[in-house]
Order: sequence, then structure tokens, then C-alpha cells
Amino acid sequence: MSNCEQYLQAKRTSTLAEDVNNIRQSANYLTCDTLALLQHAKVSLPVAGQDYGKALAEQLDLRSFPSSLAQLPDDDRYTLSRLDSAALQLSNTAVRYGTAELNFSLQLMALADVDGDGIDDWVVWMSDEAKEGNYADYEVLLIHDPQPGKVMTAALPSH
Repeated sequence: MSNCEQYLQAKRTSTLAEDVNNIRQSANYLTCDTLALLQHAKVSLPVAGQDYGKALAEQLDLRSFPSSLAQLPDDDRYTLSRLDSAALQLSNTAVRYGTAELNFSLQLMALADVDGDGIDDWVVWMSDEAKEGNYADYEVLLIHDPQPGKVMTAALPSH
């Protein structure tokens, strides 16, 4: 495929074969998925001084979306910071979680009112890769109506 239109059309009419090479190639099309999600949304600029990476680490419930980390959380440890804060690297817009087995990251890509309720949603890219073996996953996640200090949930957007 040579452009987003072809990719999105193929995605609507077929299913990606789940082998590691196809999954790794799908990371190249996260931009297309994001543009499709934002097509009719009102996009905002990030708020100066807001630490989105820290919020993703401390408030995002890992049980709310599919990832290799989904089986690790329990009722007390369900955010990246509660799993292992020493394994975290934070920036203003991202959190990276690295262990001997895994590289996992969440990157805020856009603030946009995707659902039309007047509140900015967060569009986040997830990268989830095993250091050994052949597991990898790359997804666009949508966090609806995040609130400061409150638990956030993410979902795979429906197009």
C-alpha cells in the first residue's frame, strides 16, 4: 500500500494476518489510523506545563485495554507507576516501561474532542514489544474525557 486511503480501505475489508512481521509493519500505519480518528474532531494544543507522561503512568488503568501487561495488574497495582516505578522513563508527553523482557510505551499524540462532547480526549500510541521471541503490538488508544487525578481508561477506537 502506498497511502493512507489504500491502507484504511484494506483495513475495512480484510483482517491483518497475525504474524510478527505484519504486526511490526502495522506500526508504520499508526499515523493513518490517527488521521482517520481525528478527521471530524476538533483538535487542541497540549496545555503548557501539563505532564501528560506522568498522568499516563499514574492514572491509566492497564486493565482497560489489550496489551501484554493486561494480566499483571491487580486491584492495588493497575497503573505503570504502581507496577514498577523504577522501570519508568517519563517525558512531558510519554511514558516508557522497560524490563528485562519488555519494552512498553505510551505516547500522547493528540488532544481532540473525538466524541463531540466538548471535552478533549487523548489520542495515544501504544508500543508493546517483547525483547525476546516474536510478540509485538502497536495500537492507537483513545482515552475519553480524562480528568486530573482520576483513573483513566483507554480503548481501541472504533472506526
